[in-house]
Amino acid sequence: MGPERKVFIDGRADIYEYSGVFSDYLDIVRLEPDAFALLRKYDIQACLIARKAALSTVLAALPDWQAVYTDETAVLYVHKRRQAAPED
Repeated sequence: MGPERKVFIDGRADIYEYSGVFSDYLDIVRLEPDAFALLRKYDIQACLIARKAALSTVLAALPDWQAVYTDETAVLYVHKRRQAAPED
């Protein structure tokens, strides 16, 4: 997607574990107490997650997150303030 769209994590878990990012990812998807602080830390602007995941249920209830795509498998949530921010 180019340099303007950075990926936080993908299917190559081994390369992320070396830097500690994978454990942060797990804290987010498990809704650990630091989950939303980690979303802010990494400046996560969008989350593509399983529709039935606990994180999906929580993001759907938060006013700062909006579902912009959904199908029977996944939902794409975009952070509203990030979505509306002008690009550099």
